[in-house]
Amino acid sequence: MTWSAVWNAFLNGVVPGVVASAIFLFILFMLKPKIVISDKIASHYRIINGTKHHVYLFKIINKSLFFKVYDLKANAFVCENIQNVNGVDTKYTDITLKGVDQWVLNSLNFRHILQNFLRKDKTLQSRCDYAAQFVTFDNVATLLQNNSYISLQILAKHSLTGFSRVKIMKYQHHSKIEKGAFLSGNSCKIVQISEPIKQ
Repeated sequence: MTWSAVWNAFLNGVVPGVVASAIFLFILFMLKPKIVISDKIASHYRIINGTKHHVYLFKIINKSLFFKVYDLKANAFVCENIQNVNGVDTKYTDITLKGVDQWVLNSLNFRHILQNFLRKDKTLQSRCDYAAQFVTFDNVATLLQNNSYISLQILAKHSLTGFSRVKIMKYQHHSKIEKGAFLSGNSCKIVQISEPIKQ
């Protein structure tokens, strides 16, 4: 067999196989959950059973127009770098979140794709079940010390493929905590509120 025949066999056999595998892997990558986590933490007061509580909230959005995400789990930690015998390790301390085992988030409502530009702060008239907020009563502001940061970790599965994705957002400074409440829908914007929200 000549080198020309070997080269032709390589071009006709191996290269198309590699290209097809790359395309397949790209498609699989695209069929993973598309979760967005708010880059700030909202902070405000809520009246629950007649009592005023200071709460902190994290928000996530399913950005997929066609697929739900399910088996959703959220965990939040205070992370602190601690000196060990031969290096530095990370110490994780749980932050108690409410509603962390939410089963499903619907697909993005196509009416809200350009919400931040078109609707801004206007009231939404259609479904917003593609977004979720997780609340904690822990005093997050005092947990952020000089050598610590807050990590929110989201695990979700794609409704078609069952593939999982873990998304992590780190909040490393007090500037990441903003007074106000998240807008509903396809927005992570925090707006000021004049009085506690009744729940």
